[in-house]
Amino acid sequence: MARKLLDKELHELDAQIVGLSSLVDIALEQALEAFEMGDQDKAGNVVVSDTLIDDLHLAIEQNTFRALVLQQPLAGRDLRYLTSLVPIAIDLERIGDEAEAIAQNVLRMIPFRSRGSNNRPTESLLAREILALGQKIRLLLRETMKAFVERDTEAAHRLWEQDKLMDKRSYEIRSDLMTMLEGARAMPALEHDPHILQRAT
Repeated sequence: MARKLLDKELHELDAQIVGLSSLVDIALEQALEAFEMGDQDKAGNVVVSDTLIDDLHLAIEQNTFRALVLQQPLAGRDLRYLTSLVPIAIDLERIGDEAEAIAQNVLRMIPFRSRGSNNRPTESLLAREILALGQKIRLLLRETMKAFVERDTEAAHRLWEQDKLMDKRSYEIRSDLMTMLEGARAMPALEHDPHILQRAT
């Protein structure tokens, strides 16, 4: 009887983690769309939806601790699984917070006008690169959750390596932003569009 109850709780926790990842994926998708389109309403929806993400994160933590205390699973797979749920839920909630931060930046951002016409980094090019990075991050999140559901450790190792590539790409984009605003190009850019520093920041 105790095993059936524990299995039921583990199944419910699995569903909650998958549900949380789905909410986070939607928030990230909408934040990226808001950034791409300068859509203030969509950005506002992301900010509001973060409450659902926070609430589900807390529910997962509470349900995990309840299962640990009341079911007292034996050491082994069940215990390792339960103790991994809290950090997974925290990480998913943080991704939701980052989607909200993107949306809040969109709400504060003044739309860009300059397009540039040479081989140097331009705002429109960098915006496209940021969006492409965001889509790769979403794909990485989905593949990670698939590995979680299928308990696929080989996929998890591969995804861990892919994250290093995302870090490198993020650094390159930040470097390109700095290049766009450095040296002799900075003053003409500011004269053409005084809000460029606000958007770059």
